[in-house]
Amino acid sequence: MKVTLSELLVRRKELKARHDLFNKLTKQNNIFEPRVQRRVVSDQQGIEQIDAIIPKTTREAVEREADYYSRLWRLVDGLIQQLNHTTNVVVPAFVMKEFVTDQTPPEGDITETLAALLGRRKALQLKVTEVFNNIDLAGFVSQVSARKKMSEGIEDLLNQEKMPAHALVRKPLFYLKAFKECEAAVARTNAKTEVDIKDELFEDFA
Repeated sequence: MKVTLSELLVRRKELKARHDLFNKLTKQNNIFEPRVQRRVVSDQQGIEQIDAIIPKTTREAVEREADYYSRLWRLVDGLIQQLNHTTNVVVPAFVMKEFVTDQTPPEGDITETLAALLGRRKALQLKVTEVFNNIDLAGFVSQVSARKKMSEGIEDLLNQEKMPAHALVRKPLFYLKAFKECEAAVARTNAKTEVDIKDELFEDFA
């Protein structure tokens, strides 16, 4: 069967969740051991009241399902890793560069592997958080000095030409734009990259 990388990524996440669920169940002793309580109702008639909690499955059966999904997860993950390192993606050159004050971002496109873009996306996420949390407010004001007669006003000093806000936060916006381009390129690639796989990878335990 043929699926997209996006579908494989979703399947990998599902397989991990299924494995974790069954693996967690294997550690619950109270669902695998029968528990029986007996009490005498009538000594003369030899009658007992029996109350029992009976397991509906075995630990071995649950472990088999956990192992099944673990094996499929490893196969799907290996396939995704292979695709990440062999799939090339074209992105704007500035996506892979760092912000440099007063320097025009590089123009044009470059080709990177999907794996490189995934690493860059993670780095850009951290960079966006960092620069947004540490905006240099000193850049929003300017210091001026002048000598004037006491009779002169200072309106000309105070009425400096104002700049648009985006011109004062170039660094955060640079990284935000780079992250957007990187994220979009990854999403497009995941959606259009197709691979032939064994049907088994999408079959649930039966």
